[in-house]
Amino acid sequence: YSPNLSHGITCVLSNPKLAQSEVQEYLPSEHEWDYFANLNFLHNSVVVCCDVPANCQVDLPLIVDYQVRHERSLILPRLVLKVGENSQVTLIENFQSASSSLNSPVTQIHLAPSAKLLHIRRQLESASAVHMATTLVTQAQKSVYQGYMLDLGAKLSRHNPYIYSQGEGTISEIGGLTITNGDRLSDTHSCIHHSYPHACSRQLHKAIIGDRSQVVFNGRIFVSKQAQNTDSAQLSRNLLLSSHAKINTKPQLEIIADNVKCKHGATVSQLDPEEVFYLRSRGIDPISASQLLTLSFALEVINSIGNSSLKHELTQQIKSALPSFDRADRQ
Repeated sequence: YSPNLSHGITCVLSNPKLAQSEVQEYLPSEHEWDYFANLNFLHNSVVVCCDVPANCQVDLPLIVDYQVRHERSLILPRLVLKVGENSQVTLIENFQSASSSLNSPVTQIHLAPSAKLLHIRRQLESASAVHMATTLVTQAQKSVYQGYMLDLGAKLSRHNPYIYSQGEGTISEIGGLTITNGDRLSDTHSCIHHSYPHACSRQLHKAIIGDRSQVVFNGRIFVSKQAQNTDSAQLSRNLLLSSHAKINTKPQLEIIADNVKCKHGATVSQLDPEEVFYLRSRGIDPISASQLLTLSFALEVINSIGNSSLKHELTQQIKSALPSFDRADRQ
């Protein structure tokens, strides 16, 4: 940690009890941690706490790398990030491993009034790893949260993102992309909770499922009685590349308020033969045509990222994660 390069950001190692007391005031009373998050709280010994002061615009991203190097390890990392009023920052979390480990990270984020956070979360763990993660974001009034969550690895993975709007006029944009192959299982259970009026949320979750892999998506949007004039939309789009691939998707709306604009939907499909034929009629071979269409489907999730170099890097990782099309069972 180099203070002279931190632009006023403080980054300290803290014990779990002290870290929890610092963010306890922001935790919603109705929130319940799941089993793996509680496991993290019980057995974690060190928490990384980052505090971005008010009125601070950080041009360089905060990058947190989680690397597992030992076989059959139990890893319980925890990160607490507080972004001050009128501040703007980018957080990139990279989860990598080359072993059959169990990684159960918890990330807690609080955005002060008018704060803005771009959050990139990349899960790139090995095909033998298990990944059970929780991300909790609380937003004060007029804050903006943009989260892009890529699940590109692990034998068994689950991610629980919770977004709580705790002030008027918040904006929440969540993009999720899951790419699976082999016999992997990826599970996403998200919750966007609106408690104040004039909030806006958008969620697009896409999955590309190959071979005999499985994907589960359960997206819940809750609009309380006090959250009048909420504008919320959720869409789950899924592409099956194999007759053996499976998707279970459940977009979910719970609305108590009576003056809102909310919608949700889900689609499950295979590659359109007419689109493949169109590309083939332009001289593109069948495999390349399928790869182009699949890549185009995936890149919609990250198209709204304003940082061109970061978008390029994510595009290359998505390309390398896409399943192969040179197998006979791809139909």
